[in-house]
Parts: sequence; C-alpha cells; structure tokens
Amino acid sequence: MSIITYILLSALHTGLQSRFHPEVLGLTASKALGVVLLEFMALKLGTYLLDVKGGGAGAWEVGFYGGYKFVGCVLVPLYRLGR
Repeated sequence: MSIITYILLSALHTGLQSRFHPEVLGLTASKALGVVLLEFMALKLGTYLLDVKGGGAGAWEVGFYGGYKFVGCVLVPLYRLGR
C-alpha cells in the first residue's frame, strides 16, 4: 500500500512542477519495484550465505517487510508539501 502511495505522490510532485507525463507513473513503479526486488535478493543471499535455517520468514514476509521503507518516503514529501 505504501508503494502505491509513493508512486502517486511522486506523480503529484512532478505534476505540481508542471513536468508530469504518464511515463512518470511507470518509471517510478519500475524503480520502486526494482529496489524491493534487489533488497529481497540481498536478504535471501545473506540468509543463504549465513546458513540461516528455520527463521520463520518466508518469501512473502520478506517481500512485505521490504515495502515498509516507502512509508518514510511518503511522509517526508508530505511534510514538505505542508510547509
């Protein structure tokens, strides 16, 4: 949910600067998804290299946990818009 809010807020920000194009939505979504996937692969590689077994965190949990970074990415621009 926070990743979608981040994408829409990014589009709003470019729209307020009169630079909005529909490609902004796709580019922002691709970059955000790429960051989540890169973090997911790094965490999975780290658990493999450290031989972590039975941690209880499956692929879905790690992926969902990776989306929480966008909460901060949403709150900071909202704070700046409110000024």
